Amino acid sequence: MRKNSKKGQRAYIFMNQEEIQKKQIGTYIEPTKPNNVPNEAQWLAGTGTGAWFYLEPTHEPDKYRICRFSPKGILECDRILQHEGAELFVASQDYQFTYLSHCQKCTVLQNGIRHLFVFQIKWEY
Repeated sequence: MRKNSKKGQRAYIFMNQEEIQKKQIGTYIEPTKPNNVPNEAQWLAGTGTGAWFYLEPTHEPDKYRICRFSPKGILECDRILQHEGAELFVASQDYQFTYLSHCQKCTVLQNGIRHLFVFQIKWEY
């Protein structure tokens, strides 16, 4: 539904279901995960656009490879982020990406604890 204001009056223009879905994909509704996005990647909805986030441990303590993919599966960033904070983060246990998360820093909830990961270097293939 789209709202239009004219002289203080609101007129509602109804969009068809297909138009609504096109506008919402990448925002709140989790799209179908593209084949190139890892199975373990998590969808994080966003106001402008959502993204798929993927996390894997590296061989260095407290450093994790985190990738962000667009709703359509385009790799937007692939970086090493440093876990900051005294609380232990265990990648093999359940966790959930949350806000604020982007290519420079990511926030992850695990067992009620907020973990912050901060950009260190770009991932080298």
